Amino acid sequence: MKKSIFIFGLFSLFLSLCVLSTIPRATHAKPHLPTVLGIDFGSEYIKIGFVSRGKPIDLILNEQSKRKTSNFIGFRRDNERLFGENARQMSSRFPASAARYHMQMFMGKRYNNAQQFLQDRCKNNLGITAWEWKENATRKTVDIVLTGEDNVKQVYQSEELMAYMLKYIVGLVDSKTQHVSGIVITVPPYFSIEQRQAVRDAVKLTGVHLLGIMHETTALAIQYGVSRYTKIKKQMAQDKKSRSVHNVIFFDMGATSTKVLIAQYSEPKKKGVLDLGNIKLLSTQWSEFVGGEDYTARLAHHLAKKFEEKHGTDLTKEDRVMERLRGFAKKAKEVLTANSETIVFMETLYNDIDFKVTVSREEFEEMCADLIEKTLEPVRAALTESKLKMKNVDALEVVGGGARVISVQDKLNQFFRKGVSHSLNGDESIALGAALHAATLSPMFRVRSFNLDDAYPFGIEFVVSGTGDTAEKSYTLFKKGGSVGVKRFVNIPRTEDFHITLKYTDDTIPREFPADGRIAQFHFKNVQESMKDFSEALEKDKDAKTKVRIGFELTSAGMLRLHSAQASLEQTVLVPIPAEREQKTNDTATEEDLKTDEQKKETEQKAEEVKYKEEKKVTKINIEYDVNSFTLPALSEDQLKEMRTRMESFERIETARQLIAKSRNELESRVYATQSLLYDEEFEPFYVEEESAKLSEVLTASDDWLMETDEDPSVTADDYKKKLQEIDALAQPIKERKEEVNKRAEQVDACKSLFKLTRGLVAEMETNSPHITEEERNNLLNAVSSTEQWIDEQMEKQKATPLNQAPIVTSTEIQTQCAKIEPLTMFLVNKPKPPPPATPAQEEDKNAETEVPKEPTPEEPTEEHPSQSEEAATPEKDEL
Repeated sequence: MKKSIFIFGLFSLFLSLCVLSTIPRATHAKPHLPTVLGIDFGSEYIKIGFVSRGKPIDLILNEQSKRKTSNFIGFRRDNERLFGENARQMSSRFPASAARYHMQMFMGKRYNNAQQFLQDRCKNNLGITAWEWKENATRKTVDIVLTGEDNVKQVYQSEELMAYMLKYIVGLVDSKTQHVSGIVITVPPYFSIEQRQAVRDAVKLTGVHLLGIMHETTALAIQYGVSRYTKIKKQMAQDKKSRSVHNVIFFDMGATSTKVLIAQYSEPKKKGVLDLGNIKLLSTQWSEFVGGEDYTARLAHHLAKKFEEKHGTDLTKEDRVMERLRGFAKKAKEVLTANSETIVFMETLYNDIDFKVTVSREEFEEMCADLIEKTLEPVRAALTESKLKMKNVDALEVVGGGARVISVQDKLNQFFRKGVSHSLNGDESIALGAALHAATLSPMFRVRSFNLDDAYPFGIEFVVSGTGDTAEKSYTLFKKGGSVGVKRFVNIPRTEDFHITLKYTDDTIPREFPADGRIAQFHFKNVQESMKDFSEALEKDKDAKTKVRIGFELTSAGMLRLHSAQASLEQTVLVPIPAEREQKTNDTATEEDLKTDEQKKETEQKAEEVKYKEEKKVTKINIEYDVNSFTLPALSEDQLKEMRTRMESFERIETARQLIAKSRNELESRVYATQSLLYDEEFEPFYVEEESAKLSEVLTASDDWLMETDEDPSVTADDYKKKLQEIDALAQPIKERKEEVNKRAEQVDACKSLFKLTRGLVAEMETNSPHITEEERNNLLNAVSSTEQWIDEQMEKQKATPLNQAPIVTSTEIQTQCAKIEPLTMFLVNKPKPPPPATPAQEEDKNAETEVPKEPTPEEPTEEHPSQSEEAATPEKDEL
């Protein structure tokens, strides 16, 4: 019996494998995991941190498998855009065709105010002379003018260029397995309201959901707290007697600016599962004129001066040469970080002249002496503002590519005697911290985080217009260094129309912002009419007070908005106090039950006396207002639509170009692979000379055609596909003949094994399955024999057929014939057994007589009065 079960199982398994071997399996697409991004949109490089379910927090790789992407965008001829490293390489040959620093230098700035800054910063300091900019006639902002390789000038707004870069880097996320549900972008802390609005417009242009905008230094504080949580907690526990906080100075020198933050870490007041602690931002300072690119520019000008001394040519007027010099200077700066001197060799630098010069670290420090002296200015300013003493600073964390200059680190080590720290990855920490913050803001994730509110580095005040007797007055609305994401309410005792002006405090007006610092003016109308609704109440209640209550919000992105404006009437009114009644029980007599009638009447009179208490009653009426904004206008819907149209036009052209490139690469690969097929000895028996000659002719023609159309813009993807189909029509039959030889042999072996197992199964049935008739077993054996005979006949014919001819029989046909055995076999396997014969005892019980109980003898009928009968009590149907 066990042997029979084994054969049945083995046969079923083999049969299933044989029948299903040629059936393609269904593929299941991987689910799209929600993903949030933290984007460090730096001056020189962009880094993208991501948080996704089931994956550790990490950075997204670009197309070159690098963890950071150059913040360059270039434009070639025929509306072709280049991003990242490709655009950077193009900028050395066509410096006027590529844009960089567009967010930090141009976004949200007025042309009149930024003109001098751009001249000093870009051309004089950084030496970028190829750039052009002009005033936007509608918005009065700065437009960037780029000249393509075909010398055609195109004008772009900075928001548009940033949107192009954002769309590109978000597209680096694996769209097959991940779905970007939101992003957080980091900005320098010195960004004004206008610059932050420009960033929002750029994100809106891409269609990606913006979770928030945060400062770069704040993202550093988050990443530091998460990565060094255990050490911070341990140190706070050791210093608990003196102080239970951990103070850190973050020094971030990027490509174009330096930022400093002092953060204080402490234990959470209420410990929860997701609470890591508190981060308090004590001070934020910066310098917009000191960055790593400034050191590079100094060295590039030094190299140009050395060339002029030797060859008499001023290279600073040659845009392309200066771009190359900046590249050499950057490499030399990196070498001088670890070496005392370096040799800079520039092949065919200008007019086929090779130039070589030696630069020492001492020379480099001398030419950058003023920059090095400015290193500590924001650090000292932050310490002064925070009122923190150096002895209470636990660490000075240094990040940023510009801080790798050895002189900068020496200056910081001299200032902070405990020694600077490099525990964070200087390139990736901001992006990782922003990604963690994005996960905290997103409802898709539940992460452990710090209690932190970003600090606003500017002070905002409001000025209330004066009346006939009083002059206008200013009050602080949001203090410098206060938290973002908060609301403030202002109560103004006015009964007539007035206006409020919001402005930066005089000591925090951003650079390139109008000197008066005004942000917006709100004109509140119909105040007097609204107050008339309170006139009746004021006559009755002389103590009632009226005022205008206005609410302002400083959003988490650092934007200001007015969220409510109401006229209110505040009165003190008497509200009756509900009397407390005693609850009686049925079991015990209460004190009330024992009172006399007179006492009960006196108690009822007292109960009727109502008691009152004073409460404040506030009646509100919304009032209308007009807004006069002094900031740059945000992009209108029409402007956004126009920019989206241009972006979509670029994307359509690029998609078509990518499809053409893919089709061309596929055709080239097929040509080379098929050519190798003709020279492969294994394939030689499978084609005739005529096929070889024809295929070789088509391959040669396709190869020549590829060379002729290398730069032909009229060639489409369909042209490449037609050539590919022409090759496949000749090469595919040859490949199939060779593949069929192995497949056919494998299928024949599988069928032979199946036939052998089937015959063994039939023999087992004859012994152990008598319910299966001989006719049924013979039918199965005849089917096996006829199929085996058909296979043998076909294979004999196939042996007589040359390999270079179409096959007589294919592996698929053989498999189909073998599969016919399955229903016949499974019919016999599943045939139910008849019930077993009855035993003699069962037969005796079956034949035994069954005694039927006797029915009772009916009694004699007796007379019954109709009134007592059941029929009389039940009326007939027709009576109803």
